[in-house]
Amino acid sequence: MKKRQQHHTKKGLIPPTFAKKVRGFTLIEMIVSMGVFTVVLSASIGALLVIVDSSRKAQTLQVASNALSLVIEDMSRNLSQGRNYHCDKGDTVAGTVPFAEPLSCVNGTGGEDSEDSIIFKSEKESGVLVEYWLESGVIKKRIGGAGLGETLTNSDIVTINDLQFYVEAGETGDDQPRVNIVVRGEVGKDDWKTTFNVQTSVTQHVPK
Repeated sequence: MKKRQQHHTKKGLIPPTFAKKVRGFTLIEMIVSMGVFTVVLSASIGALLVIVDSSRKAQTLQVASNALSLVIEDMSRNLSQGRNYHCDKGDTVAGTVPFAEPLSCVNGTGGEDSEDSIIFKSEKESGVLVEYWLESGVIKKRIGGAGLGETLTNSDIVTINDLQFYVEAGETGDDQPRVNIVVRGEVGKDDWKTTFNVQTSVTQHVPK
């Protein structure tokens, strides 16, 4: 058996040294490692894109929901402080309403020959006429019968497919005037859309 050589110095013996061979990655190992890294990176990017897309949709829905809530609140506030509910804006001529009495529509407004609309006198707006109607996928509002009206909903993210006013105008004086509002439509872009159906009821809060 060969003995390991030890070197003598003035201070004593030095332990034997062994040379170590440094081994790198082979080409196959590098290719496998890069493949695994690419798969993990692709999965991570895909998951991130899904999260970003979901967040974008959620933000769009939130914005649309808030905007629609403001429109419903505006209609409800004006209707609750209104009188002479007249269920069809189609009866108007150049902003002048030829009616002296309220008009009920218990089966809803709208139809093939008229717009889905309502017109009434609002005490909130100093007794002037207020109109709400559906036109080309948006809800519009006009005060005082002048002009083309104000667009209340954003057609870029919200499309109103149906707007109905179920009106009990209280013509006989026995019942409290009431309006049920139904709004149906879609929220979103071309690549994704979510439908909605909103209903609310408004009762007159001012003396007839």
